[in-house]
Amino acid sequence: MRVVTYDEIESLNRRRWGKAIASARTKAGWNQSEFGLMFDPPVSQSTVARWETGAAEPRIKHRLEIARLFGTDASLLFPYVDVAA
Repeated sequence: MRVVTYDEIESLNRRRWGKAIASARTKAGWNQSEFGLMFDPPVSQSTVARWETGAAEPRIKHRLEIARLFGTDASLLFPYVDVAA
């Protein structure tokens, strides 16, 4: 039996979150550049792309903004992260 590492779990979570962000953004009709401009301060298209591929994860403040933009609770988008911290 192979043991799954913490880094592997984190990578999986980032990819899952990225897919959720990309799906919601696409349903809203925004491209990555438009979406990035909705943040205060704005984030670049490449930052949004990194979030969506799982190469990076949004900071807590960005997670809260993402939830606000999509009209949902942050815990639904990021269930394994304490966004209240």
